[in-house]
Amino acid sequence: MKKQITLLLMIPLLACINVLAFNIIIDDINEQYELPRNRVNCVIQDSNGFLWFGMVNGLYKFDLNSFTEFNPDYNLQSGYRNLDVKSIVEISPGRLMIGVNKGLYIFDTEKETFDTIKCHAPLLFSDQHIQSICVAENRDIWIGSENGIIIIREKGNTVLEYEMIKIFDTHNTSLSSNEILEIKLSPAGTVWFLSSGEIGYYNKTIKHYTLTQYTMPMHRSYLIMI
Repeated sequence: MKKQITLLLMIPLLACINVLAFNIIIDDINEQYELPRNRVNCVIQDSNGFLWFGMVNGLYKFDLNSFTEFNPDYNLQSGYRNLDVKSIVEISPGRLMIGVNKGLYIFDTEKETFDTIKCHAPLLFSDQHIQSICVAENRDIWIGSENGIIIIREKGNTVLEYEMIKIFDTHNTSLSSNEILEIKLSPAGTVWFLSSGEIGYYNKTIKHYTLTQYTMPMHRSYLIMI
């Protein structure tokens, strides 16, 4: 019994030693880089090592030396408005898919331009509040919106054209809410989703698209994959 107690007491100590060894430093860089202090919605690192931040007033790139702000207004010919960037995912080297408060865009990191996607679907992405984007193992793109889960697929070899694969919502599933807050791909290839009322996953071993849900009380929850 004494050996067991000693081991349990040492575990927190070892954990503290490991954490301290990383020498974590937290610094406020907002003033240094003149960044907005309101909110950062998301962040990713692309295949070139650059960091991309989704903020309430646009898209920001950090190259470890400075921040560069990009916004659909950056394309003078596009007429896009100032947008709240909710989700960013790299769908291929040099191409980011950006989910915003009203729409879905492709950002070319080399040309530094925004484009709207063309999707043959019974809905307009310009009307969709996109909250999360996830690329599955088969390259299907899972989109979490206020109107459920939307799955699209690149059409042929075209850059901006996509086809609708499936929509999951309260009409064809037992989802209690259409508001999808987060979608993540686990290391095992399982697509997990978090709605305002439950957490669930897509079983890739079943040929048909089916969702398994776990209803759970939550006031504010997050879905994290490691």
